[in-house]
Amino acid sequence: MSRSEQRTSPENVPKTIIVGGGWAGLSCAVQLAKAQYPFQLYEASRQLGGRARSAKFGQYQIDNGQHILVGACQGTLHLLALIGIDEKAVLHRQSLDLKWRHLNQTEQLHIKAADIIAPFHLLFAILNANGLNLKEKTNIIKFLLYLKIKKFTINQDLTLTNYLKQHSQSERLIDFFWEPMCLAILNTPITKASTLIFFKVLKDSFDQQASYSDSLLFKQKLKK
Repeated sequence: MSRSEQRTSPENVPKTIIVGGGWAGLSCAVQLAKAQYPFQLYEASRQLGGRARSAKFGQYQIDNGQHILVGACQGTLHLLALIGIDEKAVLHRQSLDLKWRHLNQTEQLHIKAADIIAPFHLLFAILNANGLNLKEKTNIIKFLLYLKIKKFTINQDLTLTNYLKQHSQSERLIDFFWEPMCLAILNTPITKASTLIFFKVLKDSFDQQASYSDSLLFKQKLKK
């Protein structure tokens, strides 16, 4: 056995310590187990899963932390396959089709992508969105084209609210379009959300093949 083989063989690798048994920690544990590398996982809570857990409220069992996955979550889909879970058995996949109503408004916003190649599926979705006027649709498209030219990067990170205001996104667009999008993608208030992270998810979800913007909704409970 060569020296390089000795260095990379599992028996010669020090034990890895994983702090936190949320999705990230468990994913790390699965990959290490697959490679037969020794590890030890520490979790302060009484159960694993991090935010992904079931809680009982009265007579109801409520799932929390599953969140909405999209087709761009290739790492999560790979992890499911790795532990022997069939995507079709636990997830319902559908083309981008979003509906929401802001708490302070009676109007409903509906965005539905067409079954065409990217990025035209997203362009179609915005142009045909219900709840936005032509000027607002134009502003969103111009902004997305600008981000594409900039490769969805910025020189210095700042909150998403401040960045949107600097790039001609109106208060209504921020409240009615970008804020719900931010909460769905990052589960973080728009006033605190990182613009860099938000743009990375946008790029992964909407600047790739059309299936990457698909919605993946869980069909099964976290805990039976």
